[in-house]
Amino acid sequence: MYEEVDSKLIVVRGNSMLPALSEGDGVIIMKKEFYEVGDIIVFEYPQERIKRLLIHRIIDINGPVYICKGDNSMRIEYVIPRKIYGKVVKIFEGYGKK
Repeated sequence: MYEEVDSKLIVVRGNSMLPALSEGDGVIIMKKEFYEVGDIIVFEYPQERIKRLLIHRIIDINGPVYICKGDNSMRIEYVIPRKIYGKVVKIFEGYGKK
């Protein structure tokens, strides 16, 4: 018997999550029903006309809105649940480095 798991592997680009995550680290994300303060999540972030994914930490929750920020960033994002791809559940340091 096995349980089907909806997980994805994503390679980190950028340095907004230093020191927790570095450029080239691989992360496994899994969709969850609920997220908590402190969770690192991947979410859709609109930038002009393209869909961009960000990986930041939840720093607060205000009703149905998750308030997120990169550990090495000053910008705050307000994220609704339907924009969340999942929570980081495993980190592979240097996975995608060339």
